[in-house]
Amino acid sequence: MFPFLICEFAEGTLSNSVKECFGDSFPNVMAKKQIKYLYNYLNHLNARSIVIEADYVDRDYLEDYSNYYVKCFNQYGGRCARLHFFHEKVEHSNFKKIFASDDAESEMQFLQSSYLGFIVIKPIPKTFIGRTCLKKYSTLPGSCKKTTIDREYSVNLFGIPLKVESIAFQEQDKVLSACATAAIWSTLHAIKTFDINAIPSSSEVTLSAINHISNSSNSFPNDGLSNKQIMRAIDMVGLRYHSIKLSKDKHVLFSIKKAFERVIKPYLDSKIPLIMGVTVYDISKHYCSDTNDFGGRLVDGHALSIVGYSETEEPYALYVHDDRFGPYARALITPIKDTCLTSSDERWCLTIVMKNKNGEWEQPKEILIPDIFIIPVDRKVRIPAPFIHETCEQYLIIFNEYVKKAEKKANSTADSLKDSLTFEIKLESLTKLKTQVIKDACVLNKEEILTSPMSKFVWVAKFFLTGKLVCEFIFDSTDITQGNAVLGVVIYNRNQFEYIKKPILFAYEDGPLTKKNNNFMHAINYFFEEKEFSYFEHLDQMYGELRAPVRLKREELLHNKVSKNDHLKKFYGRANMSFDQMFDDLIANDEKSLAIWAISKDGALLIGKEVDGKGHPTLTGFQPARIAGEVRRNAEGWFINSKSGRYSGDYQNPNELLKNARKRFVEIFSEPESGELTVVEHHS
Repeated sequence: MFPFLICEFAEGTLSNSVKECFGDSFPNVMAKKQIKYLYNYLNHLNARSIVIEADYVDRDYLEDYSNYYVKCFNQYGGRCARLHFFHEKVEHSNFKKIFASDDAESEMQFLQSSYLGFIVIKPIPKTFIGRTCLKKYSTLPGSCKKTTIDREYSVNLFGIPLKVESIAFQEQDKVLSACATAAIWSTLHAIKTFDINAIPSSSEVTLSAINHISNSSNSFPNDGLSNKQIMRAIDMVGLRYHSIKLSKDKHVLFSIKKAFERVIKPYLDSKIPLIMGVTVYDISKHYCSDTNDFGGRLVDGHALSIVGYSETEEPYALYVHDDRFGPYARALITPIKDTCLTSSDERWCLTIVMKNKNGEWEQPKEILIPDIFIIPVDRKVRIPAPFIHETCEQYLIIFNEYVKKAEKKANSTADSLKDSLTFEIKLESLTKLKTQVIKDACVLNKEEILTSPMSKFVWVAKFFLTGKLVCEFIFDSTDITQGNAVLGVVIYNRNQFEYIKKPILFAYEDGPLTKKNNNFMHAINYFFEEKEFSYFEHLDQMYGELRAPVRLKREELLHNKVSKNDHLKKFYGRANMSFDQMFDDLIANDEKSLAIWAISKDGALLIGKEVDGKGHPTLTGFQPARIAGEVRRNAEGWFINSKSGRYSGDYQNPNELLKNARKRFVEIFSEPESGELTVVEHHS
């Protein structure tokens, strides 16, 4: 058996490369739609060379082989082959130099720089296209108007490390899997947070989907999966699914724009793929003369994986992994009535368009009528994208109505701000969100956002006024639909933010914002409502936010516990002694004569003595506290300072807090009779 062969990329060599792996049991290779698609795809990538890896163990096929094929009378074998593609001319000498360690690094860099990906060839006649990872067209991720999902696949070719960014594709083998299985399998590969090694094979996906009895003999061959079984397969790998039936969502059913903005774009922008269940109709010339509802012949139900979109021009285009064609196939979102003369249906559909050998777009031969979206997400993500989109749309309606009324009332002739507020939504991990916030110099309320507790995954709605980012609403993706799910607002422009939130406050004065219950407008209003100033907010403002003691001295510990200050006195209100009585033992102008004090977390004034180096933490019991310092005496009277390295070290306004602490002393003890109580300000 030859270890590898190398040939020039061409239609004939591609066909014969497949045959070379397993012989003449693979007839009419180029007759397969998938091979034609892959040839045109690679041709567009300017492929020049094919390296045939003749003996390859593929984990996915090995699982399928053990689940079914090993018990077949015909010996199909458990080994595969793998075809590697390069856009430069590759020869045996390139590999010989690597194997001989002669300029190996340079040769390996050359192979990586021209690597286009691979196709696994399974030893199964007719349905032999296994795991396929090919480089994307360079035009796919071209701008913010065009996005695709990909992940990095590591390839080891005879010890040579290669990498390709793609999403794995394979055709259904019609025995262990159906189109839905292939769609699930590709979709799991498109979830970047999902471990590649944990993705089940086609047979395992099918078994988990059909709720099989262990070791049942009736699991295969499998004819297809229902929507419920697709959801079960997603559930079995530890993910949650959001399902959107088009028949129950008229917005999505009849409007291309709504379907794109409410469902497709938010998830793909979040790098989350979608499974779409469709009904396929043949609209080739042979069938267009029929009087079918859709002007074509009903073919079958089908499922595909959506991994990208383009909104650079109309109609919108999706990039799909369709096991009947190949990876990143281009599907146009088109009104049904525009596809066939015999149809007046107002819904939309997909038409998959292909390029011929000359790189020209061919006319579509079928239409795909969408039935359902099934979107796999993390188990914690309960709130689907349409709910957040509906919230933002309601916000826009209220804003535009407010602007319209305000301009009418003022007889304004200025350029109208109506319809100038826009939004985008995306699901983000909390880690990524806070990393972006901390790096962005334009965020005005960083501390508030960074220190606020939030759920692991959040929906982020970006609002733009006349094209400029104003703020980002953060919604709890794990909440219930009737909950107060607004976790915070990242503010980029304070004045514009105050302007766009004003309509919400005015709208609620007139009654409920909306009768609809499929949005979080109530939560936005609750978030914007002016809250009562709490007691602890008052303490934060007067005496500083809570600080933990920076350190403990050894002498402050006794049997691994913080020693209690033997002179500790705690005051919440008026004391039954005067200031002079409280501090009558302090000696004027004596450096060693002092008392220590701190404002506790609940606002109490703590006073004690520093004995044998036991300082402020012995007053608080090592608990968080506010500003702290010393009480001393001089010839003119008494003074306090904020000298506490453990509590007062990093306040931005220590002198203001110290003056407030002085008022607290006077509230409790009144002004001292023997002189004035002053403060010694901190100088940095």
